Amino acid sequence: PRPEHAPDGRVLGSILHVDRFGNCITNITAGIISRERGFVVQAGECAITGILRTYADVPSGAALALVGSTGRLEIAVRDGSAADALRLRQGDRVILSPR
Repeated sequence: PRPEHAPDGRVLGSILHVDRFGNCITNITAGIISRERGFVVQAGECAITGILRTYADVPSGAALALVGSTGRLEIAVRDGSAADALRLRQGDRVILSPR
């Protein structure tokens, strides 16, 4: 599925795949992210402010959003599984909202 662009500026995406590390890969591509200036990523009950470049940008156990090697937005937890820690699974909604 392709992400939807809502009239209010939000991008409505979903988790396409959970990899063996528990990272949640979405259908929101880097091209969509590069057009946004400051946003919040909502995945399940977790709200993540901004997109980071590396896992080292957060402390161990913290959730983050970053563009992975697939060129897609990923939800991750440093030194852990985002799928387990945030109770996320394939098909769950991910919302990218402008701040």
